[in-house]
Amino acid sequence: MESFILTARRARRLMAGAACLTLALTGCTTDHSAPRTKPTTSASTAPKPDPALSPDQARKAIARYSKINNEANADRNRHLLDTVEDGPLYAMSVSDYTETEGLPTADREPYEPWSYDIASAKLYIPRLADGQARWFAAALSSEKGQAPSRVAVFAEQPRHARWEMVSVVDLDSHKLPDIVLDRE
Repeated sequence: MESFILTARRARRLMAGAACLTLALTGCTTDHSAPRTKPTTSASTAPKPDPALSPDQARKAIARYSKINNEANADRNRHLLDTVEDGPLYAMSVSDYTETEGLPTADREPYEPWSYDIASAKLYIPRLADGQARWFAAALSSEKGQAPSRVAVFAEQPRHARWEMVSVVDLDSHKLPDIVLDRE
């Protein structure tokens, strides 16, 4: 069991690294209001693709995730969880459910609901060309007024017309990594 946990942690860090690399290599927009500087190289006359979604839509997707994730976790409802998580993250959550269900009822810790501080979320929203898979990342904290403690990646599931969390990594420190962003 310890080997599985170590493997899951390594996989989680590997996914986080891949997400960070994707963010670094993909032009992103952000809703930060930092002053903008003009690039020193000549700007392209080609129009920029549209952002994957608006900051307000991203915050609503995060809030929806938190609400439904709490409902699913309270009853270990795999079907409901499948509406807000996908990929390896969903598989890890289901394995947590299975592990909990293997414990005697008296040894199971009661579930405590949580939520992300949506107001302090740092959003990284890429500009995507038509036909590209839509996604965004967010640095999040579950404590109001605290620095982000994790980075989550959400992907649109067009078949279901919804956003699902596909990757999340806990930060070793509260200092976010540098992410190259395009400038509007």
